[in-house]
Amino acid sequence: MIALSFLHLESYFRQKANKYFAFLQYVKKYPSLLATGLFCSLGFYIHNFIYWLMSPLQENIADTYWIASSYDVPAFYSSLSFLPTMVMFVVSVETAFYEKYRQYYGTILGTGSVQDIKRAKKDMIQTLMQELGFMMEIQLFFTFVSLALGITLLPHIGFSTEQIERFNILVVAGFLYAVMFVLMLLLLYFDDRRGAALVTALFVTSTAVITLAMLPLENYGFSIFLSSFLAVAAALGRLLYYLKNIDYYTYCSQPLIAREER
Repeated sequence: MIALSFLHLESYFRQKANKYFAFLQYVKKYPSLLATGLFCSLGFYIHNFIYWLMSPLQENIADTYWIASSYDVPAFYSSLSFLPTMVMFVVSVETAFYEKYRQYYGTILGTGSVQDIKRAKKDMIQTLMQELGFMMEIQLFFTFVSLALGITLLPHIGFSTEQIERFNILVVAGFLYAVMFVLMLLLLYFDDRRGAALVTALFVTSTAVITLAMLPLENYGFSIFLSSFLAVAAALGRLLYYLKNIDYYTYCSQPLIAREER
């Protein structure tokens, strides 16, 4: 996958030998996308960083590496629990929703009447909510399966009671993180780059703050659960607000005159 991605990028950004960094112009053009990706990834791992460096769980390997194995191992296994959401988004949400999405904007750009546009918008929003609900149901099912399998099997590979508790919390947090991730992608579908950046900024900030605040309580893993819950609430609220005002963002939020950039 890495090799194929490299070949695709190399073919798309084919430049002369001295222009290897031409892709940076896209970073300058869409800085909010860089911030969204950075905040989303950093928010997922920043609690690990804090536990490595500031918690009683920290371990030093050969005076070089900092780890927290009693937390890192449950975190790894719990991260496997929300992989179905990533698959479901591609094969269900992205496919079924995209057809309605394309139909709605195609009606606007084409010769559709006002009634055709309203009907297409209603179908798009209805399909989006149905697919989003279906995705959450599937992920909830796999979350319960992961909890059952974890409680049953993980003690046989050396998990302690505390690690099982951390695993359970992180599995539920993973469910919320997966929902937040999908909602963030849907915001980007509608080109709401500002909303996606704000949601992910809230996620990484709340994760760091809550993790640091809860260090004395030694309730490891609960911070990512709380921050994911806040991020899901913010992302869902932003998406519903955008859909409610989609006519404004479609027709009125664009500049009347295109400004040429030097």
